[in-house]
Amino acid sequence: MYTTHKVTKPRDRLIAFSGIVEHFQEVWPDSKYIASLWSHQLPKSLLWHSCSPSEPRPPSYCAPSWSWASIDSGVENFNGSQSCYGMVHLEDIDEGQDYEYAVCVVQFCNAETNTHGEITNGCLILDANLWKAVWDPVQEVLTDVPSVQTYHSAKISPLVSEKGVTEHGMGTVSCDAAEPISQEIGEVYLAIVTATSEALFGLVLVLATNKITNTQEDAFINSFHHVGVFALSLKTDVDDTWKNSSEYQHIKII
Repeated sequence: MYTTHKVTKPRDRLIAFSGIVEHFQEVWPDSKYIASLWSHQLPKSLLWHSCSPSEPRPPSYCAPSWSWASIDSGVENFNGSQSCYGMVHLEDIDEGQDYEYAVCVVQFCNAETNTHGEITNGCLILDANLWKAVWDPVQEVLTDVPSVQTYHSAKISPLVSEKGVTEHGMGTVSCDAAEPISQEIGEVYLAIVTATSEALFGLVLVLATNKITNTQEDAFINSFHHVGVFALSLKTDVDDTWKNSSEYQHIKII
């Protein structure tokens, strides 16, 4: 897969990929290529995961956090037959299923480039359900309340709820890279992207703030960074928990 190949400068990956993009643009003439993702494949194409989550992000900006080009490691798409979420494969998703709490709509997606073809800025605006969670990166576990005790440790870890830890947890999570949020316990947000009859799939997000003022960049819409992906099995109590504690929001991912 192209993403597993290394280049001298991480920012050059998408530039080197441009020839392949031109070929696929002929196949998908009505689709728009935006920072490594095709518009007609959104939002499910947001569900990529890093093959090397222990690697740090590149020191300089390469792409918006929702793009696989924002990390320097190879990635895999959950649409593939070897999903790291063993409970269900995304190719089994029924697009016609009606989950009123599992709706994710892409309202806007754009990326800006400079004269050299390098991405300088990008944002994705979604309407999606959000669920606050607490991430313990040492145990690599997401919980829905800070007080829940967790005793799991694995690269792809179980999720637990306040109703108790099950044998296999509620689901699994995969982080993008080694970064501050993955080195200390902190609050994250879970945004549903899509669902099957057995599981919910989505993004793990953190609030994005101005590094100087420590405030939100846009007072009218919450801005987030993409830090991972998750799957939650509906065979546990997550179904009712999500309905009762999630909130449908208009959000921006940068």
